[in-house]
Formats: sequence, C-alpha cells, structure tokens
Amino acid sequence: MVFATQKPTALSVRSLLPLLMVLLVGMPGCITKVEQQGGDDEKVNQPQVQQKPAAVDPAAAAAPLDLSYVPSTAMAAAVVAPERILSSQALHLYPIEVLEALTKQHLGVNVMDVTQIIALTQLSQEAPVPQVGAIIRLSKPHQLAALLPTLKAEGLVTEQTIDGFQFLSVNAGLPVSLTMPDDKTLLVGTGDFLPRMLAAKEADSPLIKLLKQSDANHEVIVAVSADMVPDPLKEIATSPEMVPLVLAAYVGALKKLSALEINVNL
Repeated sequence: MVFATQKPTALSVRSLLPLLMVLLVGMPGCITKVEQQGGDDEKVNQPQVQQKPAAVDPAAAAAPLDLSYVPSTAMAAAVVAPERILSSQALHLYPIEVLEALTKQHLGVNVMDVTQIIALTQLSQEAPVPQVGAIIRLSKPHQLAALLPTLKAEGLVTEQTIDGFQFLSVNAGLPVSLTMPDDKTLLVGTGDFLPRMLAAKEADSPLIKLLKQSDANHEVIVAVSADMVPDPLKEIATSPEMVPLVLAAYVGALKKLSALEINVNL
C-alpha cells in the first residue's frame, strides 16, 4: 500500500498515510485494486475488491484519462472531478454557490468550471521534500493574467515570460509557479516539477501505465506506483520500526507491493 512507498518519520504525515488508505478501502463506493510482486520479478494482479458498484452510468464506456503533462518521474497521482462531485445529489443541500463565489473572487476561476484535477508528486532519495504539481482542466477558456487576483493585490505574485511561456510565481512560502499551455489547461508545480510537466511528451513510467488502465468516469482516482520509489526509501518505509503497529503483521506483504489504485464515487 502507499505506506510502503515513502520515507516516514515517527509522527510524520507520511507515516499516517497507511491508516488513511485503510479507511478509504472501507468507504462506501470505494473500489481498490492492488498489484503486488509474486516473486523477485514476477508480478501478480490481485482480484479487485468492491464494496459498492461504481456510481456511473452503466451504459457509459470506460473513458481514458488525458495524461498529457504527466512526467515520467511522478510516483503518485490523485485524479478528482470537482464539477461532477459538486453537482452530485450527495451535496445538493450544501451552499455550493458560496464556494463558487469565493473561488471566483480569490482564484479567478469558478470551481464549477474545473472539470478535472490531476495532482502529482515525485519522491527522490536526494530531495528531502517531495515535489508536487497539478494539471487543472477547465470547461471554459481562461487567461493566466486573470488568475489569483487576491494574491496579486497583496503583491505576492510575479509575472514573467520564459521560452515563450508566461508564468506566474507565487512568493508565499513554497516556490509555486503556474502556466497555461492552452486556455483550458492550467499547470501548477513546485521547484523544477513544473518544467518537467511542460517537457513531458508521450512520457512512459510505471505510474503512467497504471493510469492508462484507469477509468476517467470515476469521481476520484488515487494511484501509487511503488516501483517509482528508490530502493533505500522502500527499505526504510517497510522497516518494522517505521510501520504503524496495527500494520506490523503485514510488513512482508508490503515489501512485495508494486502498485495501488483506489476509485471512489459518491
């Protein structure tokens, strides 16, 4: 599971991720698919466990994810469909209009215009802090210059042009940059992750192979590739001293974990 892929500390957020995964697996409407290694080289696909049928139109064909701008260095992805989730019957009593107004006022984008977000992270042995990024797909054309009006008014956003691309750099804590390769796609990334996203052309990796098998009809998809985690970090993550006590009995199985996918529908 995902806890076998990261370098946790005793009380870090990463050390709590296994418990989150356990809770997710038990949620109604949650579907999990686990792939583990059967031996040193052999990999075995475990049967899919389904607590509730996916809440999608049974007549709808499986839809592939658009994986443009997913770099080969990414090890985990979370795919969310905000417009579909906020339009669901499960949330019809909530004041979505207030959220629309706030996102439009402060971010420059109405949350209901966001059709999909693909959040990504990469982990390397050399970098103590994971790099993260997001691919945000919009239903309507937007202009980069119109985004983040509140932060701009506070002087926390710098505009620049590099190699023909216009960028917004947010100067508030972590170095975060934004750019739009087209008027319906927004890329966000920390450090050098954004340039990696822009340079990703028909990239290939274990995570991308996993995402190519995913169905975009799901409202939430979480995919993790243990194959993308450096071996030294795997050893640390699966050390009995680092694994939560409740999961200590499963350390042997965790060492064989290759990939994890969780699908959720409200």
